[in-house]
Amino acid sequence: MKYFTILGLVTMLLILSPVGALTTTAQETEQKAQKTEEKTQELEQESTEGEDEEEADPVKEALNKSLGQFYMALNALFKGDVEPMKEVWSHSPDVTYLPPDGTYLIGWDETLKSWEEQASLKLGGVIRPVDLNYNIGETIAVVQNYEVGENFTNGERDTVKIRATNIFRKEDGQWKMISHHTDVLPFLQK
Repeated sequence: MKYFTILGLVTMLLILSPVGALTTTAQETEQKAQKTEEKTQELEQESTEGEDEEEADPVKEALNKSLGQFYMALNALFKGDVEPMKEVWSHSPDVTYLPPDGTYLIGWDETLKSWEEQASLKLGGVIRPVDLNYNIGETIAVVQNYEVGENFTNGERDTVKIRATNIFRKEDGQWKMISHHTDVLPFLQK
């Protein structure tokens, strides 16, 4: 199966699983986050062989691996761990980050500071990408998608569904994130 077909099936399973919209606890959310992380790791290992018997695209596979690592890092951030985020980003002064608080940041130092602030909030929950669209060049790739899931502020569950644009640049043979732009979330807006 193609990666995005597998991702679509996993997303449907996660969406259709009984959630109990008003009764989700932080522990249940943590369990869902663990399952999502496991599914993301499985997707990274899946081949693209399927019904069409198409040849695997190693460039897209490498990009999907980096994208999966970003969303695993984002979910780790919700637990207070910023370290995985440092691994997926380029540390160049030209990176940009337009986070869900409505700010516009330029450079790795400002971007890292924002990720550290977000990690300190320990929002909990899990976010996953859905409806992915790819534009892949030789050294730059853009992935646009929705980010769906939930976070918790002051013990209250906040549903998340925002648009995201992720831009990667090939650095030393690896796709590194150079820009992440999302819609504003009212509960994070500054």
